[in-house]
Amino acid sequence: MHFIAFEQEEKTRQLHEASREGNAARVAQLLSEGARITGKDDMGYTALHWASLYGHVQVMPLLSHHLHMKGL
Repeated sequence: MHFIAFEQEEKTRQLHEASREGNAARVAQLLSEGARITGKDDMGYTALHWASLYGHVQVMPLLSHHLHMKGL
């Protein structure tokens, strides 16, 4: 795997973690740094799935807006 792909995957993993924890500032930072909003983890979950599962209402709009801006 190339370094850029690895770095993007690491940012996506961190996005999932921040979404699970409800860390809206970190989610916004990772999205601005290129974390893949549609990236799935080993369970097939996206960051929006994790934010929803844990009821992080401050994170869900950030993720939804980013999806909308990407046309997804």
